[in-house]
Amino acid sequence: MTNGEDAVFVDFLNENMRVYEEVTNFDRLREFLLDKLESYNVQPKLIKMDLVLFKDAITHVTKIYRVLNLKRGHCFLVGVGGSGRHSLSRLSAFISEMNIFQLEVTKGFQLKQFREFMKTIYEMSAYKGKNKLKSVFIFSDNDVVHESFLEDVNNQLSSGSVPNLYAADELAKVREEARKPYKQAGGTLDTPDAI
Repeated sequence: MTNGEDAVFVDFLNENMRVYEEVTNFDRLREFLLDKLESYNVQPKLIKMDLVLFKDAITHVTKIYRVLNLKRGHCFLVGVGGSGRHSLSRLSAFISEMNIFQLEVTKGFQLKQFREFMKTIYEMSAYKGKNKLKSVFIFSDNDVVHESFLEDVNNQLSSGSVPNLYAADELAKVREEARKPYKQAGGTLDTPDAI
């Protein structure tokens, strides 16, 4: 990097070791991201992205990637429509091999449908998804059909759970399904709250 520019650190360029190191060859980073973007675009069921990976876009991808890979990491991205927040988040999540969830708000979308969507996210992250415990939920201002959605998202971010999301019988089933992945992930407490 030249004087006056922000240093960029990533852990995905060195195939031998996953350690954060400064990017000294920006063109190599751009090529890596272009390869990942191409891989993303050939995935079935994913909306293709036609991105121009200019310098700021590349640095934003690396920052989003780093935050998403923190334990319970989350980002609040601000920008005008079309600035690339969703696309760069999707690319960062794809590089991290995370599941990506985004609402599809339709006419008549209510709290019940939102809560069912939240259940899907929790279940896919805990025991149904191919990449358990690694998920990204993209939620934008356009998805806020009811203010209660924000309360649920706030609870998810602050405590990791949404109160009263599951009925008692549903919660027992979810806990039983999540028990094995919880233990495989190193969980030692066998209490309902821990699971």
